[in-house]
Amino acid sequence: MTLQLEQKEASILDKMVDPSLNLDLEEMKRRCNSCRVSNPLVCRETCEVWRLKSIQNSLRKEIPDRPDRLTITSATRNPESLKFLQGLSQGRTNVRVRSEEPKDYVGELLQAGLIFVDKNTYRLTSAGEKILETLLMYPLELSEKTEALDEKVLTLLLGGTSTFESLSQTVPRVELTTALRRLNASGLLNRTSSQGDVLYFTTKRRPTRHLLPSELKVFKGIPKTGITARELSKKLDLTKPATYRYLRRLRYRRHVVRRTQELAFGLTPKGRQIAQFLTAISKTVGNLAASDFA
Repeated sequence: MTLQLEQKEASILDKMVDPSLNLDLEEMKRRCNSCRVSNPLVCRETCEVWRLKSIQNSLRKEIPDRPDRLTITSATRNPESLKFLQGLSQGRTNVRVRSEEPKDYVGELLQAGLIFVDKNTYRLTSAGEKILETLLMYPLELSEKTEALDEKVLTLLLGGTSTFESLSQTVPRVELTTALRRLNASGLLNRTSSQGDVLYFTTKRRPTRHLLPSELKVFKGIPKTGITARELSKKLDLTKPATYRYLRRLRYRRHVVRRTQELAFGLTPKGRQIAQFLTAISKTVGNLAASDFA
């Protein structure tokens, strides 16, 4: 009797399933509600509509109204994701939802609100179209995944060279040290100065007191950006003791000052490109409305 009942229910399910399975979520729910089976396991084991509805429901769980930038960049920063988005934007909308679990990058794109499911087919949201437009403005290698903290440091350095102390006001020192080490190893930043270096600067454009020829030579050899005594001795072909002696005289006459340099960092050309890419993505995300993710 039980076997006959299950066979009868299976035949009912066969009639309920459309061969093309071109159904949206509401239609699937309607069909499930109108279907009468005594054992839900029959649906789980034999009904294609139930499986598709279950997958779509799982994909729609916990999708925020407006995902943040980190969620979006994490979902788009791999070649497969970009290729998938490009395929949808170029009219290849026949990418259908399958009855098995979606690939990881598809799930991430759904979670980020860049694609959605319409009648069992993946389609781009308005947010997905705008994000894709920004992504295509930059080389693919710039979208390689990096740590969130590294991205924050890159963005901070986009405004110019910054010292370790200045960066540590925004990023905790321990995490900052780790991030700087990773970025330096990746060739995205370099040190513009070493901690403890003493630089000499001129205080006036031209001497206001009479200087000896050798003192005037040292005075004119100091650039606006400052210079160490070692570099100055090499530049002027002087011995270090002589260079220090002339610098002391110039400091006494208030023509030169010295400052202890802090450890400072700047971006390499590649690092600057990635920082600009992150800034552009952030700006695009910031201009999106909740309706763009619908």
